[in-house]
Amino acid sequence: IIWIFLSSLDTNVYAWQISEELGGKYDWKARDLIAKYHPDIFVCGHSHILMVKNDSAAGLLYINPGACGIQGWHIERTALRVHIDGENIHGMELFRESRTLK
Repeated sequence: IIWIFLSSLDTNVYAWQISEELGGKYDWKARDLIAKYHPDIFVCGHSHILMVKNDSAAGLLYINPGACGIQGWHIERTALRVHIDGENIHGMELFRESRTLK
């Protein structure tokens, strides 16, 4: 399994510019990486929108874990855990909690 992981803090790549509901598209830098490496899984963030999508056109699993911090406009904090055994991706788990501090 080949992964590409992008963080807007590390690379300044806006991997999914517009939310899926509005017909989102990959940033040109992300498209170039996908074309070069043909990953099985593409993990990125920046939008803070939780999304897991089988992108059949790109032949990959797109994962945006949402936002796990307390700053920003999001209502809840989210994170994902993925289990990988060889070529099998399974048992994805969602962590979800209010963004307010307790």
